[in-house]
Amino acid sequence: MIYDLGLKVMTDDYKDAYNKEIDDAIAREKNRVAGSAGAKPEKNTGVLSDIQSEVALTIHESLGIEISPDMALPPSHVGADLAYSAFEAGGKLGQNPAEAAKKIAEAVASRKNAFIENISLEGAFVNFKLRQGETYARILREATLEGERFGASRAHAGEIALIEYSSPNIAKPMSLGHLRSTILGAVLGNLYEAEGFTVIRENYLGDYGTQFGKLLYAYETWEKKDAAALSIEELKNLYVRFHEEAEKNPSLDDHARALFARLESGDPVLGSLWKQFRDISISAYAQMYKRLGVSFDIVSGEARSAKDAGKFAALCLEKGICMTDGTTGAIIVENLAGLPSFVLQKKDESSIYIGRDLVTLSSRIENFHPDYILYCVGNEQELNFRQLFALARVLDIAPEDAILKHISFGLVLGESGTKMSTRKGGGVSLEELMNEAARRAEKIIMEKNPALSEEERAKIAEDVGIGSIIWNDLKQSRTKNIRFDWESMLDFEGGSAAYIQYANARIHSIFEKLGNIPPAENPVFAEKIEFALAKKIMFFPRTIRHARETDSPHHLSIYLDELSRLFNAFYAEVSVTGTEDQNLKSSRAILLRAVSQTLENGLKILQIRAPEKM
Repeated sequence: MIYDLGLKVMTDDYKDAYNKEIDDAIAREKNRVAGSAGAKPEKNTGVLSDIQSEVALTIHESLGIEISPDMALPPSHVGADLAYSAFEAGGKLGQNPAEAAKKIAEAVASRKNAFIENISLEGAFVNFKLRQGETYARILREATLEGERFGASRAHAGEIALIEYSSPNIAKPMSLGHLRSTILGAVLGNLYEAEGFTVIRENYLGDYGTQFGKLLYAYETWEKKDAAALSIEELKNLYVRFHEEAEKNPSLDDHARALFARLESGDPVLGSLWKQFRDISISAYAQMYKRLGVSFDIVSGEARSAKDAGKFAALCLEKGICMTDGTTGAIIVENLAGLPSFVLQKKDESSIYIGRDLVTLSSRIENFHPDYILYCVGNEQELNFRQLFALARVLDIAPEDAILKHISFGLVLGESGTKMSTRKGGGVSLEELMNEAARRAEKIIMEKNPALSEEERAKIAEDVGIGSIIWNDLKQSRTKNIRFDWESMLDFEGGSAAYIQYANARIHSIFEKLGNIPPAENPVFAEKIEFALAKKIMFFPRTIRHARETDSPHHLSIYLDELSRLFNAFYAEVSVTGTEDQNLKSSRAILLRAVSQTLENGLKILQIRAPEKM
């Protein structure tokens, strides 16, 4: 009988074990968050921030307006080092941008500035020529002295950001489809930390729903192994087989629903089995996360919130926000913030996804009082999150000052351009993808550097292969679909992680040839490309800030690619080891250390390792 699995119940209660794991993680995070409470934010510093702040202060004092002082690198034909757009100032002054630009130029020119040598105008743009020697030396000192902290700030110290990401459905290997949420969430966590936030990383597993009734039926019917001995691949195969058999015999779905109902009601035998499936899954995922360099502070799941979803459905009825449907008996939310109606609870009082999310959101706010909560979930769930956030506000679950964000993203497509389907047994697992990337990378590295030992080659191939997968995800806007093109992903000539990694490895190769070289007392430069590199480095902290503010890591990817291209132009033009003037040689060594530090810091934020040899 399918209702008599005859399984041995685990000695400890599965619900207690499940909840204790999550409770312990939450307690640890509450203590950590409490330790960061009261930290004071600090003003952004650095060469670019100092220049912009000084200009903004001059405009405020001379023209009486507050402006955003962000500057950009002007086109090469302009002949300036920085450019400021006067469109915002024009609006605040009630003048056209060109007139505002002229007033700004006059105001800044009337005061002595530590960095600005002269000013020119081009339409609505104010162009600044910098005092190059002082600026160059300051940029290099900043990048090299701050080291691994270069680019980071304390601008948001004392603020808390909770990020939900990865969130695979248990009992299936992680697939290509899980890659984007996993990488995006991890990198956003790094960006928020770089800005001073205390970040809580949560993996909210899909460990609840009728699919587990299907898996339980499949296990009892077709599997002979003890549950603890199963691999995650075998669990997936059972799930796939169920769907194949159910297509021929639809009554199996009724049996699966009955089993899930028993699981929901607290059946200890089914619950113990479910807990083993979950543990097997978490163990398998840990191997994938380790290779990606991804970690979590809390690993929770939908099952934890299922039992409490009903209280919010009752609250919704009490407040008149929802109603009981006379035909289906389900609880429906209607006319909420102009959004389409949706089901909050089914007729049999079982919870659904949005109800469980509401419980989880309430718990997060109660436990951590986060300033930001980010959900890294695909584009197809956009409406669901609009409904969740609107309902959380109207039920007073989420205070108005808590910023709730759905960090949406496009699909990961195979080389054929189609979405994968685990249900049909198709698709590529994440492990297979990573193995293939490392294999292809090792082949290229063997050709480029045959002198490497087998151990070195394997380690570098792993770093380059995994890096290529991550970069392929982050090289463009997250809202776009991505496809896999192995040739471009492992292109050492540009537009890939390998290109950035190779540029950094080249710098380390130069360091080896230079040996111990005394630092330059007053760094100097002789070629335009040197100052261009330094100016690009100056923009690194702002690039991190912009990527964080827009929740768009591709801005950092683009920056690192551009910096690497500038370095390679320098590498083609200038011989550091062949420089005879010792002060210039030392200056160039410092410049390369600043470039390398910037590349390594940026790659670290993007979860990409930077091997020193390639």
